[in-house]
Amino acid sequence: MDKYLSAFWEMISLRGLTAHTVRSYSTYISAYLNYLTDILHKQPEDVSRDELRDFIRWLQRERNLSDRTINACISQLRYEDISRSSMRIHIRSSKNRSDRFAILSKNALDILTEYWFAFDKPTDWLFPAQRDHTKPCCTLNVMRWLEQHETELGWQHRLTCHSFRHAFGTHLYENGTDLLTIKHLMGHKSLNSTLIYIHLASYSAKTISSPFDKMAGDYHG
Repeated sequence: MDKYLSAFWEMISLRGLTAHTVRSYSTYISAYLNYLTDILHKQPEDVSRDELRDFIRWLQRERNLSDRTINACISQLRYEDISRSSMRIHIRSSKNRSDRFAILSKNALDILTEYWFAFDKPTDWLFPAQRDHTKPCCTLNVMRWLEQHETELGWQHRLTCHSFRHAFGTHLYENGTDLLTIKHLMGHKSLNSTLIYIHLASYSAKTISSPFDKMAGDYHG
């Protein structure tokens, strides 16, 4: 299983994650790979969706982990977490172990509304599992759908769900949002985690003006 862990390390090393986040992710991946070796005796590519769910149940049963720790391994979103009136998304038990709110774009709300009507107006899990609507869809399936869409577009398989989070933070910074606001919207505990978006952002030198030129009077002699 060392080759899978090495591939994982190579992937996350390109994403600019904090050392704490890397350690957390690596802990879950290592536990999963050990589970496949010691219990299922399978390679990752041979694991079914139901067996992946069994791993989560094993974590709960054998490791006696808290619900919030388990939530770090899976993604969930309920219908009531989408607020039309305040245009916010309720993020439950995020990776820093606290609830928070993210902004909801009007375009995203329009897409979600179209989806909601098309799929029989779900009122529990907004994205339920295909076989059991009392449970959320599996994160692995989301990645498969994303890879399938990349294939249809003729793109390399480089995107992950986390790519969209990074893109959100980077575009906020490029559009002039201050770092403290970005820190709040991203749910970062430390401003150091937010500083990555300075490095990821791209600017054209032609669009940057000297503050001196913006001072009152604009005197150039």
